[in-house]
Parts: sequence; structure tokens; C-alpha cells
Amino acid sequence: SLMMVPLVDHGFHRGRAVFDTATLAGGDLYRLDIHVDRLFESCRLGWLEHSFTKDQIKEWVKGTAAASGLRNGNVRYWITAGPGGFSFQPKQCEEACFYCAVFQSQVISGDGSQDVPTLKEISVPAAEVPLKPPALAQAKSNNYWLNVMTHIAAAREGGVFGVGIREDGYISEAAVMNVTFVMRDGTVITPPFSGILKGCTVRRSLELLRAASEKGQLVKSVEQRPILATEARECVEMYFTGGDVHVFAITHWDGKPVGDGKPGPVTRWVWQHLVKESEAGEEQRTPVPYPAAKL
Repeated sequence: SLMMVPLVDHGFHRGRAVFDTATLAGGDLYRLDIHVDRLFESCRLGWLEHSFTKDQIKEWVKGTAAASGLRNGNVRYWITAGPGGFSFQPKQCEEACFYCAVFQSQVISGDGSQDVPTLKEISVPAAEVPLKPPALAQAKSNNYWLNVMTHIAAAREGGVFGVGIREDGYISEAAVMNVTFVMRDGTVITPPFSGILKGCTVRRSLELLRAASEKGQLVKSVEQRPILATEARECVEMYFTGGDVHVFAITHWDGKPVGDGKPGPVTRWVWQHLVKESEAGEEQRTPVPYPAAKL
């Protein structure tokens, strides 16, 4: 079905919009609450005023998913400043608008197997593609100019998402993913959220890994701290997370194998747990009210 977005919506011609996502898995929405929380936080960070409530947003997302008829797919939704003139001034906008779309999942890469998808990745230094300023990095806004440039820079050299490296040599994030490293001693490290997006998927993966670590399983410890690229290159596993269930094992980084050049046990465990949770984790799932089948 077609969706009409007015050209005079400031979300279109001035970028005054934020968005978020959800995963439709087996007829339920996976982790909808945490995504709607982040949507409202993005509005707060961007001074985007609206009168919507979280419950309204959830009902509209559920209703759109039901109307789509899809049982598995992706949901994306936006809050914009709304229609106004072609000026930059928000006061021209009478009221904020909400848009929602449901579409089939898109396969980005991977080897086509039922195992965790794999990628070969490329570093993208800040000297080549500047990092987003914190105000844009921490809100999930429509401004993805630098994200796309990071992807383009990586793709030119055979990568997909790229591995962002700050001017001081510390790791930032990938184009639309968070990056995590597993060190030889079993320590899991991911960069702090200061200056990068507070990814929902990496947060959930850290929760799962910390729970395993406390039981003396799988990993030694979980740390969220700055990590230099020189230290990160000593890892035995490296993976990207994003989009609720998207986990990519990075087997090669800048042409060199990560560990033994194959997906490692921690990466595979995280991927399996997220997929399983999306398909059967009752506490993380919101039922979609599909219309009853006609007899």
C-alpha cells in the first residue's frame, strides 16, 4: 500500500524527525517497549514536541502490523515535526505526525547457511568519515548522512558496515550496528554509549552475557569501556549487533582473520539466544491483534 508524506512535513525537508524499529516474529512484536522508550528519548534529545503517549504509539504499531498481515518482518515508525511551510522554523508546524511501515525482513549479507551470518569488515577512520556529534549520535534521528558514508567507505574496500575509529584511535561503532569484542581471556568489551547510539540489541546481549558470566559460564566478564583499535585487534571474536536479532560474526578485519577466521562460541551463543527469545520469549513479546480468519 502507498503511504503519502507531505513535502512540507519538516521531517522530510528539514530532517526534524526521529524513528525506531521493532521485529515482527511469529506474529508477535519483539521488545516493542524498549524501542518505544528510545523513540521518546530521541524526541526529548531533539526537542521534538508532540502530544503522543507511549500507549498510543504501541497501539498504532500493533494495528499497522495486524493490517499488514505479515507474521515475520520489520516495523519502522517515525515521529516528525509535521507539516508546515518550507521554512526551518518549527512554529510553522501545526502538530507532530506519526508514520508506521511494516515490511519483510531484508537479508544484508551472510553465507546463506543456518549458522550466524559472517562478514569481512573494513576500518573507517574518522579522518575519512567524521563521527557524528553526540547530539546526533545518541538520538535515532533521520539524519543518517554519516552512517551511509561509513557504509560507502567500507563497501569500496569490500566491507559492509565498516568499523568506525575515532581520531584518538578508539573504536566507535559501525554504520548502523554496535561492535563487541571477545578477548583471549574471556572478557567481553564493547564501547560506551557516549557519542554513539544506545543500541537496544547490544544492551540485551550484554544482559544475557552478564547473566552467563555470573553463573561462571561462557565468558569471564563483561565490560563497557573505551577500547583502542590496537587492543581490539587482539580479540579472538568480534561481532556486530543491531535490529533486535541481527548478529554478524566478523571473521576478517582489514584483511586479517579474527581469531581462527570463523564464528566463535560467544558470538554464536548470543545470536542463538536472541533468535530464540524473539521466537519464544514471552516476557519480551507483544501479541499483534490480527483479524480473525474468515470461515
